[in-house]
Amino acid sequence: MKVSKLKQAFQAFNDALTNSEEEQSFMDGVLADGTIVRWEGELAEGIAVMKITEEGEVSLEDGTFVLEDGTSFEMVGGLVAAVVPVEMEEEGFDSDAFKAEILEAVDAKLAEFKEGFATNEKVEEMTTQLAEKVSAMADEVLSAFEKEPTPLNEPKQPIKNDKVAKAVAMASALRNKK
Repeated sequence: MKVSKLKQAFQAFNDALTNSEEEQSFMDGVLADGTIVRWEGELAEGIAVMKITEEGEVSLEDGTFVLEDGTSFEMVGGLVAAVVPVEMEEEGFDSDAFKAEILEAVDAKLAEFKEGFATNEKVEEMTTQLAEKVSAMADEVLSAFEKEPTPLNEPKQPIKNDKVAKAVAMASALRNKK
C-alpha cells in the first residue's frame, strides 16, 4: 500500500513538472518551524507537498505538520493523508451569557434603588418622627395663643386669618388627644 501512495506522489509530482505549459497554481505555506512548503492547488488529501530548501524542492517527509495559520496535515509516502483545517472560534451570540449579564445588571440597579426606597421599618420610623414634630409644632402654636389661661378651643382674641384658625383648631385637637 505504501508503494502505491509513493507511486501516486511521484506521479503527481511528475505531472506537475511535465504540464508546465498549463497554468499551474502553486500555493506556498510556512510551517510552524519556519520551513517553507509548496503544493499545487488546494491543500487536500492526495496532494504532494514539497519542502523548499537551498538545494531546491524536496518531497516532505512523513509526519504531521502544522502551518502558521494553524492548519495541520499528515504526510504519508510523500502525499497528504489528512488535513485538519483551523478551527475558527465562532463569536456567535451566547444567549445564556447575555441573559446572565442582563440579570446581573438589573440586580445591581435594583440594589441601588432599594437603598433609596423606604421599607416598612423606615416608614414607621418616619411616621413617628413626623408625629413628634407635628406635636411639637402644635404645642408651639398653642403656646403662642395662650398667654392667659383660657379654654383651649377658644382663643384669647378673635382669629381673622382662616388658615391660622384651622392651625389652632388642629393643634387644640392634637393636644386634647394626648
